[in-house]
Amino acid sequence: MNILGQTRAIQDGLAILAFLAALVGPGVAQADRIEIDLGGTWEYQKVAALNYPPSNNWQTITVPGFLSGWNYERAWFRRRFTLPSNVAGTQLRLECGGVKYGAQVWLNGSYVGSYLNGYEPFNLEITPVALPGQTNELIVGVSDWTATFSAPVDFNLKPADQNARDFVRTNILAPIGGRYEQYGIWQPVKVLSTPAVSLSDVFVMPSVRTQQLTVRLTLRNDSGSLQAVTLTNRVLEGTTPALTLPLAQLNVPPNTNVTVDLSAAWSTARLWSHLDPHLYTLETTLVGATGSDVRQTRFGFREFWTEGGRFFLNGTPINLLASATWPPSTLQATSQIAQVLLDVKAGNNVALRLHTQPWDAPWYDLADQIGLLTVEEFAVWCDPSAYKLSDTNFWNNYAQHLAAAVRRDRNHPSIVLWSLENEILHCGG
Repeated sequence: MNILGQTRAIQDGLAILAFLAALVGPGVAQADRIEIDLGGTWEYQKVAALNYPPSNNWQTITVPGFLSGWNYERAWFRRRFTLPSNVAGTQLRLECGGVKYGAQVWLNGSYVGSYLNGYEPFNLEITPVALPGQTNELIVGVSDWTATFSAPVDFNLKPADQNARDFVRTNILAPIGGRYEQYGIWQPVKVLSTPAVSLSDVFVMPSVRTQQLTVRLTLRNDSGSLQAVTLTNRVLEGTTPALTLPLAQLNVPPNTNVTVDLSAAWSTARLWSHLDPHLYTLETTLVGATGSDVRQTRFGFREFWTEGGRFFLNGTPINLLASATWPPSTLQATSQIAQVLLDVKAGNNVALRLHTQPWDAPWYDLADQIGLLTVEEFAVWCDPSAYKLSDTNFWNNYAQHLAAAVRRDRNHPSIVLWSLENEILHCGG
């Protein structure tokens, strides 16, 4: 390697280390929220059918991760873990970032729920069956893409030179994405412990045109009584407070969700852009009789819109000089993702279309930090003859996919466009 190449390698390495360090962000304020990450070494076994309980023929696998298959493959995944005793008396939920496809979930021998779609988060209530202070056994059944079929398909009739997705006709009832042949627990799995009244969603909505920050909070009350809570919100720049939103006090009815919008004028915010990817953290605190809950949400103060046939970023016209790429066939390390995004930006691109399906969450996190605009695409790709478009179940599953994927990623300043599908009309739809 010549001197120029060595210099660039060193610079890229230092840049990646800086991005990784910045991911840590400011410390989380003290609260009753506890997250238990179940990632790491799991056990799995492939089976002909998901008949519970599974046999004892386990082998190890890393989660998040993938299996590969397309001809009616099924598999069980198992993870044993100890819940801390201090989560007793709290609300416990299993949060799954993405399971392909048709997840079926048991905890400690009890069935707790299922979820068909494979590309978005879902959560399941586990409070009644979880065992604080003891060992818990989580078992998840997964299927390949055939879990989304409305009727059986005999792949023995498929010509040897034909792709399986081209052989299926008018059958698929849920988005399968570009990497349809990958299945398994491909996103993080966590146990979340919260007080009975908690913050279930935070949506940050900056406006450059009105010089205002609006925060939309969704509160969840799992108790059987009316609960009075106080909400505070402050914006942090690093660890330094940059803005305080108005305090809010409200009553949350029993066993329901409540949404509230809070706004504050902000004329001095440092704007996020591809030229200056400056990030803030919103710290939201809920305090009530059942306990406290704190969430931190990273965001950039930016606004993207169209006007007169042009794109505008923060009021400045911008041409989206972009590249596009398929999702990798394997999950990438954070350093690998950072290097790809740095290389794309070094090629004079201001944007990157992440193609055929929602991608692994770190891609969007790092795009926020590096300053690369992104287009997130949903998991419908060029399969008009395979999807059963005449069935309302397809459209319901598609709508669920769209809503959940947007909810997962809408606080990323790097995402400026959402692509509903890829080339359905071009492919004959």
